[in-house]
Amino acid sequence: MIITTRQLKYIRWMQAQLEKYAGVEDETRRDLMEDVAGVRSAKELSPKGARELIKVLQKKLAEIGIKTTAKPRAKKRAKSARVGKRSAAQVNMIWTIAEARGMNEMELYAFLRKRITGGRTGNPAQLTNQEMTAAKKALEDMRDRGDVRGGPEKGAILAQQGNITKIQF
Repeated sequence: MIITTRQLKYIRWMQAQLEKYAGVEDETRRDLMEDVAGVRSAKELSPKGARELIKVLQKKLAEIGIKTTAKPRAKKRAKSARVGKRSAAQVNMIWTIAEARGMNEMELYAFLRKRITGGRTGNPAQLTNQEMTAAKKALEDMRDRGDVRGGPEKGAILAQQGNITKIQF
């Protein structure tokens, strides 16, 4: 077995710190590696040899006052609330197509939440590029099929037949 990439990077980082702050030369570093793990190259280390070398290097760095804990990972930045130019154009296109279809704001939000984002969001400005493309395509298809609204309002009674009342939803 060979050492992991993570171990190799960590060993090289510690060796670089020793060289930078303690003036340890390449030959001295290789001699130390050979004494601890029996190899002169970090790539040839076994996992056990790598663990032992890491312990020794951590002690050496602690002696000169360098912390060897892992660096904190960068926090993921929250996506900006601003919409880029390309996305803004697509959002405007979605609104235009929805208005041409006869949808109001609430109907568009409900459509996006139900059909495009699976309940994640209904706001066109918060759509991913893939969702934006899907929404635009779906609205264009509806428009091209002639699914334009303009009939009775929602909730209007269409027909009354005896005890049965049909209501458009």
